[in-house]
Amino acid sequence: MFTGIIEHLGFVESLERRSEGGRIWIRAAKIAPALEQGASIAVNGCCLTVVEAGNELLGADLSGETLRRTSLGELKAGARVNLERPLTAAKELGGHFVQGHVDGVGRVTRLVPEGSATEPHSWWLSVRVPDELGRYVATKGSLAVDGISLTVASWQDGIADFAIISFTYAHTNVQALTVGDPVNLECDILAKIAGSAQRARAFAADDRKADRRRILETGLYRRRLANNFPAATLSVPRGKTASGTKALPGRSPMPGVVGVLETALYVEDLSRAMRFYEDVFGFSRIASDDRFCAFNVAGRQVLLLFRRGASTMPVPLSGGTVPPHDGTGQLHFAFSIAASELPAWERHLEKNGIAVESKIHWPLGGQSIYFRDPDQHLVELATPGIWPIY
Repeated sequence: MFTGIIEHLGFVESLERRSEGGRIWIRAAKIAPALEQGASIAVNGCCLTVVEAGNELLGADLSGETLRRTSLGELKAGARVNLERPLTAAKELGGHFVQGHVDGVGRVTRLVPEGSATEPHSWWLSVRVPDELGRYVATKGSLAVDGISLTVASWQDGIADFAIISFTYAHTNVQALTVGDPVNLECDILAKIAGSAQRARAFAADDRKADRRRILETGLYRRRLANNFPAATLSVPRGKTASGTKALPGRSPMPGVVGVLETALYVEDLSRAMRFYEDVFGFSRIASDDRFCAFNVAGRQVLLLFRRGASTMPVPLSGGTVPPHDGTGQLHFAFSIAASELPAWERHLEKNGIAVESKIHWPLGGQSIYFRDPDQHLVELATPGIWPIY
């Protein structure tokens, strides 16, 4: 973690290129003696690991990815580079949070003095920002340019303008920049987090199941429950949604599911089955009595458990009713999960003493794992690719 406040101006001694990567040597007499092997240092905003350090020189290895994603591969011997050591607990945070993870390379489009040409007090620096980074740039927001924490003075048509004071000009590599030069850009981490959250909300709004979620989020759903199950204890607060998964006391958050494909199960021991779906899946109970329990699944659908032999109340549906049914204990139902969470689910099941009966890689894509609930219903966890709707 860095601040974007440049400590020292170094000079490239050499750049050794290899088939995949290379090593850069930098002359930095003021800070090289204080560096140890394995220390981190930001070079033009790119976090590197020091592999060698002497009285005046420091060396750092460059991966192929670093050379492809940053401007370091274009540096020549004698080039000025901005250097900053990592932030410590006692160090003042004078700029903004800079991770040293370069997001892209911009190009200088302008560097002109403001005021007197002979004794300028400030300069205007303009940089063309890659299109994919534009959503993270805002007027008066922060942007790291070659590791320098700068404030965006204006932002228009993909060009970010910065007002450079004389101190910054004299103590960084800005003084050596010319039109067309590449500069490393790192967007503000807060802007990236906010952008990610905004995209997630937009995706959810476009989800084909959004209508079901909105029904769950309104008092209409509560009123329907009250009408259908007058004797049940309802656990959905007015205007709020019961969470599809939850972190149980003393446990870390569990992996989640996307939806349930079957909506009703008939069980021998209702209390035991309820504990199973609360403990293993973390489902939230939204209605229950001595005959049934309804769980909210990922804020989208409802999983119903009926005590076998007690399902005398028909279940209302739009096309009619489901008649009383004792069940067979041989039903098969599936939950959709994210592919990235499949390993976490396998560990979670093992931790809970649940044996996986089978694991399948489907020919057209996707994977499934199978196990049993206490009533021997076959439960499937399926990753995207099995059905075109997921």
